[in-house]
Amino acid sequence: MTRGRWITPDETGDSNIARCLSVPEKLQPAVNWSLEQLTFAANWEQVGDLTPDECAEAMADVIAAYYESVCELPAEYPDNFAFFWEEMKVITGNALLVNLNTGIYYAMRWQQSAAAINDELEISCLLRAGTYLLTQIDHRSNVSGQQQWYVDGVAQTGVLELYNSSNQNNHITTKTMVIPDDGVHVLRSKVPSKNASSGGYACHITHVILTRTGA
Repeated sequence: MTRGRWITPDETGDSNIARCLSVPEKLQPAVNWSLEQLTFAANWEQVGDLTPDECAEAMADVIAAYYESVCELPAEYPDNFAFFWEEMKVITGNALLVNLNTGIYYAMRWQQSAAAINDELEISCLLRAGTYLLTQIDHRSNVSGQQQWYVDGVAQTGVLELYNSSNQNNHITTKTMVIPDDGVHVLRSKVPSKNASSGGYACHITHVILTRTGA
């Protein structure tokens, strides 16, 4: 790696090499997320002919196959998942921009700029079936919208209110989410509405944690 990134090769090669991983249950989320880092173009530096985007797309297929693979050992599914907002993929709206501020956890938060109604982002994760508590560290303001979470396209109960009459850093917002079965799932965040007093649809978030609370 150069400057903290993987270097791109000239080509992906003509064949795949298969490996079977045997990971301790409580370390599996860390291993999964370490592999997920290869699916972000920002973690690649172009040295060979392949671009960072091409390497990230190729690794997305690798990760999908890894999640769906079955070996002789019984599968164990993680019961927690954490991510920074910058790791979300933009589906609708403008790109994510970082806001640096020493008064924020990790000194940064991200938002789509300029924000608009129906801004939408998603991220994939491997989780055990069950009920989860979603905890997100967000920023409330007088231009923030209302946020709706989805799991595999299914709207989760309750819209999150991100509006506040004055700026509020490091606000902790929680909600219950349902993961229907063991396996790979797509989490999606959307801003479909806003408080009548709000001047916009901003969604400023630092990080999100999902923790399984029951079957």
